[in-house]
Amino acid sequence: MICLNRHEEDICNLRPEEIAELWEVIRKVKTTLLACFQPDHFNYAFLMNRDAHVHLHVIPRYRRNRLFAEVEFQDNDEVTKVELPVHIQNQIVAILRDSLREMPS
Repeated sequence: MICLNRHEEDICNLRPEEIAELWEVIRKVKTTLLACFQPDHFNYAFLMNRDAHVHLHVIPRYRRNRLFAEVEFQDNDEVTKVELPVHIQNQIVAILRDSLREMPS
């Protein structure tokens, strides 16, 4: 998820510099997810149904099941929330953080 630093409830109110930065961040996130987890494609969603704050969900999608940390993940073509054990969450965060650190600015 990519969140706007300031509070805003409508994506149409983003400033031009925020829009430019958003596209740059989306590209970095996509590049990082591709390198780390090899998704087949992505979904992008400004949902804001429960949280009235501009944020974008970047959702990697997979045609076939994937194995990570000895857990098989199945993509069922729906946007669903899956509660992962904390140790798996921490592994995912560490992989993404390390990859983002190595990426040129």
